[in-house]
Amino acid sequence: MNYFKYIFFSFIVLFSVELNAQDIENDSVANRYHFNQDYNYYADSSIVLEYHSDSLLKHAAKHIGTTYVPNGKLPGGFDCSGFTFYNFKRFGIYLPYYSFQQAEIGQLIANSEAQKGDLIIFKGHDLTSEKAGHVGIVAENKSGRIRFIHASTSHGVKYDFVDAPYFKERFMGVRRIL
Repeated sequence: MNYFKYIFFSFIVLFSVELNAQDIENDSVANRYHFNQDYNYYADSSIVLEYHSDSLLKHAAKHIGTTYVPNGKLPGGFDCSGFTFYNFKRFGIYLPYYSFQQAEIGQLIANSEAQKGDLIIFKGHDLTSEKAGHVGIVAENKSGRIRFIHASTSHGVKYDFVDAPYFKERFMGVRRIL
């Protein structure tokens, strides 16, 4: 008799797992973790009521000093886009994962209009490339001097200024996603 209970229970578990897998596969939330040209990140993010740039930056600052890890998107280690992905996700804002994909969402704004919580976009190591290779989050804009927080390959999560020589020559723009 116990043998039949075991088979029945196993069948129920397997059936439940299969249904859950199908739900996840079809769920638009799960699909947000992968770049989708047809998905409107701006419209989705604009419905988030709990988003406040100060809260976002406070959460991001908790990770100052966290080690840089290629493809890292968890507090044990971040790469640049994993850092922005993780912090925005905390507030229900689902960015695509890669920096070049994040550089295509939201609205491009003038540097003078940069505000706390905006995405800041840079070229990567290859200055000849037109493709974004690094992202961060604007922390402040004082008289046009933009300070941002990001995951740096050399020092992990830290603050920097856009006008620092390394970033000045790689700067591509600021994007508002909300």
